[in-house]
Amino acid sequence: MAGLWGTVTDLAGSVRGAIAWPVGFFDSDPRPAGTGAVSGGPNAPAPAAWRGRLQKGSFRGVPFYIDEAGLEGGRRWQHFEYPLRDLPFNEDLGRAIRRYALRVYVIGDEYMGARDRMIAACEAPGPAKLVHPYLGQLTVALDGYRLRESDDEGGIAYFDLAISESSETAAPDPIQAPGAAMQAASGGVLGGAASSFSSAWKAAGAGLPDWVSVGALKEIGGFAGELGLMGANKGQLGKLMNGLPADLSAGSVSGFVRQGIGMVAGEDVVTKYAGYGRKALTYLDKLGTMKLSSSAPAAPAPPAPHRGRAAEAVPALGAALTPAQAQLAANTAALERLINQTAVAYLAAPIAVIPLASYAELAGLRANVLELFDSVAVAATAEVSRPLALFRATIIRQLARRGATLRPLREYVTMRPTASRVLAHRLYQDPERAPELVARVHAVHPGFLPLTGVVAAI
Repeated sequence: MAGLWGTVTDLAGSVRGAIAWPVGFFDSDPRPAGTGAVSGGPNAPAPAAWRGRLQKGSFRGVPFYIDEAGLEGGRRWQHFEYPLRDLPFNEDLGRAIRRYALRVYVIGDEYMGARDRMIAACEAPGPAKLVHPYLGQLTVALDGYRLRESDDEGGIAYFDLAISESSETAAPDPIQAPGAAMQAASGGVLGGAASSFSSAWKAAGAGLPDWVSVGALKEIGGFAGELGLMGANKGQLGKLMNGLPADLSAGSVSGFVRQGIGMVAGEDVVTKYAGYGRKALTYLDKLGTMKLSSSAPAAPAPPAPHRGRAAEAVPALGAALTPAQAQLAANTAALERLINQTAVAYLAAPIAVIPLASYAELAGLRANVLELFDSVAVAATAEVSRPLALFRATIIRQLARRGATLRPLREYVTMRPTASRVLAHRLYQDPERAPELVARVHAVHPGFLPLTGVVAAI
């Protein structure tokens, strides 16, 4: 009997070795020399290298044992078949989604608790973390599962899992519309300018003579007159001036400056009248560098002695200013800064709509705008510097977007005067661009363009 049992054991070991040999043959680590096939014997084979790389499987932290694993993948193709052509055209749309098929189980005397936890994990929302015994950690989405358990195999529950690869929910990359971004940055400049103005402006109050408020009102009137020359409605400006309170509060003056500049370069004006953006830029350039009459303050004429007020002597050259004179100088400088910064803030509307026919026009516009920003930034306080820098960057980005479709300039030469539609077809293969050529070369008649001119390149 013992001899028969030994023969059976040797035969089983031979079969086991024959089955294990192909697995060991493909292992990356060779088996030690001199090993045999009998398990547990002195010549027992070393464990296969891949077994040491297996990981303990789990889904959403619920451990399981694995029976079988499968993977489905490939490429996404769009196939195009054409009449009278044997071979199709295949467009590669990228790698296809990887789908995993797992047959796993939970086992043990308390398997029902593990089964219930696995069911809850399979029905939980959102992407899940899967520890794949063969592939490692993966972020996946469970498409469906199937549970099997029976009395014949008590103490075990089988799960067939249909899984697709996924990724963690990523926050979208917010991209603000260019127009909205410029308006928001413009509002920041206006807010900072008003705040800075309020901290420096004082036209009336205890300790200040009347001529300080008179001087401030004179500067405001000079600004209103400049707006009238730019085309602002004088009737509306008069009403705004009459609406200023007697104390010339900082809030009322700031609102007057904003409304006045809005009359010549505001968003409503620019968008209502075609081509007004260029004139608005000219006005804003003037207002952005505007200097008021009292930039270098001198003491105003003192009140007449018969009014019972003490005359304030005009200080000699180099003498220190009195507190009233210093406040008048501070008011003038604050009003200049407010006008300059408000003008820059109103760049948002014309920049968005001004027509640009070539990249050279855009480059010139950008240089002009940046020069204006630099001139205003020199005198900007800390409350305005950061919003001003943000607004500047926003305008540069907007101009870069507009310049993406613009072309540089080129010079054309013809032997004789040519009709605009003919030249447009020759240069652009588009006769509808004839008006652009007429405007570019300042032609007297669209049927006879100059012999040479500078136009937009293709």
